[in-house]
Formats: sequence, structure tokens, C-alpha cells
Amino acid sequence: MLGNGTINISAVSKDAAGNTSTSANGSFTLDTLAPSSPLLSLAQGISDGASNSEAKSATGVLNFLAESGSTINISLTHTGQPTITKTLSGTGSNTPLVLNDADLTGLGTGLVNVSATATDAAGNTSLASLISFNIM
Repeated sequence: MLGNGTINISAVSKDAAGNTSTSANGSFTLDTLAPSSPLLSLAQGISDGASNSEAKSATGVLNFLAESGSTINISLTHTGQPTITKTLSGTGSNTPLVLNDADLTGLGTGLVNVSATATDAAGNTSLASLISFNIM
């Protein structure tokens, strides 16, 4: 069984007369491991809830930390409202989630539940991380 990492391959062919070809070499990376779940934290000053202006500010309403190069899928839900989805890129450092007017209108006020997963370049998806905050 092959393990994760770089896999080196070499192939030769032999014809019916027994002649052997020159070796052809190559390699590929096998990645079957899901990335770590994104780390979610409320942005500074948001612990009691966020106003619309705070949620739209450059510091955002929450921060996520995920593997560099991964795709982060974030779902924001508020009871009785449609789910808002955001697709962002993991940078390997804290990145703010900034909401816009349409997001805030769609979510309304009250408790917002957030779920986030990371998917790496090989298509492996992490377990979900969860956090909640209030929009005032």
C-alpha cells in the first residue's frame, strides 16, 4: 500500500523478442489526508455581538486560520433566513471574514451560526469548525 508523500515510479517495456526499452521515470504526490479544521475566533470586540458597521469593517466579524492554499467554505445561518455562503482562500495566517450589506440583510439580526471547512488542493475536506455570534 502506498503512503502519503512523493511516489517515484519507473517503467520499462519488453517486446516479444525480449528487447527492453530505456527506463521512463516520473513522480507524483499522494495526499489522502484531510487538512486540519479551520480555527475560528471572534474578531476583537465582537464577543457581545456585532453591529452592521463592525461586521463590514476591515477587521470583520470573525477570523479564520487555515492551511495555506486551501479553499475555505463558510456557511452562516440564522433561524428562518437563507444560508449565506462564502468561499475564501486559506493563507496560513489569521484572515478576517468581512460581511457586506447583502449578507447582513440576508441574515437579519440575532444569533448567527457559522460552520467552516477547509479543502486542500487534493480535494480532501476537513471536519467542520463551529462558532456563533450575534448581529445587533
